[in-house]
Amino acid sequence: MANKTTTKIRQNIKQQNKVATMPIAPVAPKRPTIGSKPLAQNSQIISGYFIEDQSYKQMVIERVNRALYCVLGCLIFVCLVSYYFVTIGGIELNQIQKETLSVNYSNEELQNQLDSIQSYYNVDKTVAKTNLLHTAEQVIELPEKAVPFVDKEIFDNAPVKPWALGY
Repeated sequence: MANKTTTKIRQNIKQQNKVATMPIAPVAPKRPTIGSKPLAQNSQIISGYFIEDQSYKQMVIERVNRALYCVLGCLIFVCLVSYYFVTIGGIELNQIQKETLSVNYSNEELQNQLDSIQSYYNVDKTVAKTNLLHTAEQVIELPEKAVPFVDKEIFDNAPVKPWALGY
């Protein structure tokens, strides 16, 4: 059985070789003619740009591509517009932040001034309560001759008392 199949295979191979080795006669192309005159090899009857016929599949692919290009263009436009609004919002936030910081600094300065004024007011109020400072009820005027002369040199050379040092 193996011999029969191998012989059949060999016969098929020989037939294929015979087909492949048979000479093929070349076919000469027919030259176009107008009436009885033959045309030149490269000349055309009508010159110009002609659109090639497209298959239905290619036309559908082109329409889908055009639709996708339009969608992509719209999305890019939407992204640009949203980016514009985001940058405008960022600029406004920076301005608001600067204004807030300046208001905070001025608020701190005003708070410090208020604290100092309140402390002066508190001191004045406590002095008024304890009545430490008295206003003069009567002003005494002395003539210039009655003011004793004070020698400055005596005070400059005087020894410093230890209880006066410190504060």
